[in-house]
Amino acid sequence: REELVRLLQQEVECTRNLMQSLEIENEALSEHQTVALDEIIQDKHESIKQLDLIGHKRMNLIKSLTTKSAANDSYLDKADYPLNSDDSQLVSLWKELMLLAEQCQKQNHINGHMVKDY
Repeated sequence: REELVRLLQQEVECTRNLMQSLEIENEALSEHQTVALDEIIQDKHESIKQLDLIGHKRMNLIKSLTTKSAANDSYLDKADYPLNSDDSQLVSLWKELMLLAEQCQKQNHINGHMVKDY
């Protein structure tokens, strides 16, 4: 459980960093700061790489936890594991992560339209 909490906390922090990079990217696009965009894009890609790595670790951990728990029928749905948990900290972290991910997706979509118009 502690490892899963730690990984979810890392994902939340990394997703916050990604959101910050997307907001800075939006400002740079709005102000036509092409020089700043290279560094911003590097930061954004680094956050995405870290999220991918942490996400794989989390999924492997959840798979091992759900396999171990399958014998007593708890946490059988791997996709929603944190939401099916009775652990309020896991549920809270998962919901925060999903909210941040949705915000990042929306901001990235906005930035993508700005790039097309750039």
